[in-house]
Amino acid sequence: MNSRFFYFTLPGIIAIAFILYLGAASYGLPQAFFGDELVSVAAGFSLLAQKTLRANFDFYYLPPLLSYLLAPTYALIGVVGIVLGFFESIGDYQNFVLLNRELFLIVGRIISALFGIGGVYLLFAFARRVFSPSVALLSAIFLAFDFLYLHEAQVGRFWAPATFFIIAAIYSFQRLMETRERKWYFLSALAIGLGYGVGYIPLILVFWLAALQWHINRKGLIQKKFIYSSAALLAIVAFFSWANPVAFFRQFGRSLATLADLFGYKLSLAAEGLSSASSFFYNIPRSFLFLWYDNPALLAVGVIGLVFLCFREGNKFWKFLLIGFPLLYLLIVAITFSELENRYLLPIVPFLSIGAAAVVVALWESALSKILKRAICAIILFLLLGYELFAGINYFFLLRKNDTRNDAVEWIYRNAPDGSVIILDLPNTVMNNNRAGILYQQEKNPFWINTRDSYLLTLPDDRFPKPNYFVLDQAHLPDKAIDFSRFTSGYYLFSFWSREDRSRALAMPFKKELAASFYPAETIFTIHNLLQDPSSPFSLLGNIRQLGPYIEVYKFGK
Repeated sequence: MNSRFFYFTLPGIIAIAFILYLGAASYGLPQAFFGDELVSVAAGFSLLAQKTLRANFDFYYLPPLLSYLLAPTYALIGVVGIVLGFFESIGDYQNFVLLNRELFLIVGRIISALFGIGGVYLLFAFARRVFSPSVALLSAIFLAFDFLYLHEAQVGRFWAPATFFIIAAIYSFQRLMETRERKWYFLSALAIGLGYGVGYIPLILVFWLAALQWHINRKGLIQKKFIYSSAALLAIVAFFSWANPVAFFRQFGRSLATLADLFGYKLSLAAEGLSSASSFFYNIPRSFLFLWYDNPALLAVGVIGLVFLCFREGNKFWKFLLIGFPLLYLLIVAITFSELENRYLLPIVPFLSIGAAAVVVALWESALSKILKRAICAIILFLLLGYELFAGINYFFLLRKNDTRNDAVEWIYRNAPDGSVIILDLPNTVMNNNRAGILYQQEKNPFWINTRDSYLLTLPDDRFPKPNYFVLDQAHLPDKAIDFSRFTSGYYLFSFWSREDRSRALAMPFKKELAASFYPAETIFTIHNLLQDPSSPFSLLGNIRQLGPYIEVYKFGK
């Protein structure tokens, strides 16, 4: 492939991918429907409020680097807002944040999208130097449009940044092997260290950094460049561990508990996470199942390609890395996480992309007849890209629509009288609560009283967001049960994901009538929350018109 082809093709791929990655930038707002996003927003503002680098907050269970990226951005937004007259003072900006914190999710989602396209470019750069331009371009395409990768690059979580730093580290390894320059020692260490700071798991690349040192220095002498860069890496790891010990003990404590459990010991220490072991033998097959759900063709062809690269002549270090990292990562994930989720497998996707690209290029360059090899390559590309593009593009356009939960909340705001009783059975959904509703929640389960609720209680009633209601969230009550008989009238918002779930609402023993319904599909069939569980997108996306659960709004009482 000539340079002119790459000049137009690669930027085009990155531009299209970036547009897709921004698809969820404002999705659901002012609700926060994606998990593990809002906690980083809160941590970012807490860092600013306390003027500290130590993100040692009780609520913050994630590594701190993402909050470090968010905090200065939030500060800049405040300064610009004051200069332009949107806010009268810092205090006015703080009050705006307390009432509208979900709007700041946009910043994290844009950061994640930038890391997403950065990962695509670096994978291309790595594969081009190690393999060939053709393998590089196909690897970049497979990664850019992979549904799991796209899904995480759209959301303000740490998985896209963590995957970026893994790719950045292996690219730095390649440059280190090629140049032996000091800067690539330190950039390799920096990529691993920052990856640790954003998601811990990239730390396992230290094994390959050490192996690379041995590979390029067969005399067995440890070079000063390696010692100094290792010391720098150790300092970075120590800093991020110190910066949020809550997250450190939560993650590494669980790993220790699981290892002890494998050998028949029960480890129970004070730090949260140490008493929660994962199910190792359950997580291993589940990992492959999640990768199959992401893209069956990518898993099958990618594994074949990685095995093919392992047995092909070439640099043994890259074989050790391309096969060894996914295997070690699967092992550590199975040990570390008690409840495995799809996104935990994201760091394996770049390696599968390289493997799949290697298969296609090897077939294209094989001695098979032109017609046969073109037909085989066309079929493989159709299976790989057809699945990815169908899922990614359909998901992108669904993200341009309202979530069914947004529609239900907006219906209440338009139709329910101010002060009405609103009973919520909607996941990850909040509504304007009045003073009585907040005080009732505070009495029943104060754990769910957040900073916004506390701030609202300091305001006079006329400064509460309008309209507002006596809102009860079933999930936030101690027994998750509500005595409907104590209320003369109100609205009950019920959500479900299957026909069987719907029977619970129909069986509730109180007088009610259906006031409105918001369905993501024409008919009721079993669906799942694609925002949280990106499993089997191909089978689901073609049958729904919106994202979100089925919702029925019942009016009860007089």
